[in-house]
This record gives sequence, C-alpha cells and structure tokens, in this order.
Amino acid sequence: MTVSLKEEDQNAEYSVMFRRMIGAVILTVSLAIVAMRDMIPGAQVLEKYFSSTSLAWAEFLLATPVVLWAGWLFFFLSCFQRQCEVMREQFLSILKLRP
Repeated sequence: MTVSLKEEDQNAEYSVMFRRMIGAVILTVSLAIVAMRDMIPGAQVLEKYFSSTSLAWAEFLLATPVVLWAGWLFFFLSCFQRQCEVMREQFLSILKLRP
C-alpha cells in the first residue's frame, strides 16, 4: 500500500493541530482550576500558598499561549476572510464605474 504525498501532508497537519489542541486543553483546564478556585471544592488551598497577585499572573500566563499559540489560526482566518470581503467590494465598485 502506498501513501501519497497529499495524505502525508494531511497527516502532518493533523498531528500539528492535534498537538496544539492537547496543549490548549491542558493549559485551559489548569486555567479553569486557578480562575474558579473559589467555586471548586478543595481549590481554595491555592490561596493559602500563593498571593492573589501571583494567581492573577498565573492566569495571564496560562491564557496567553492558548490564545496566541493555539488560536492564531482563527485570528488569521478571520483577518483573511475580512480582507477577501474588502477586495471583493472594491472589485465590485470598480465594475460599477465602468461604462
């Protein structure tokens, strides 16, 4: 059985996205525990060992990679989609100017 180059590319892209998802899930669960420590039984122990300022920094440091590293594709696609809409509108306005 032979594997085409296209399948290898799809498998490579899948493995990269899967690793991003696993990393994002781990960081998000950690962030949820830190952020919801008042509502989770037993998680108030964090306040005993860490100050509220350090916990706020921990929340920031846990959320930043999720947004920037795991979510960059969503930002890119939304900007790309908006740019395509702008280009289409400009093209249509140029067609309207033609006699």
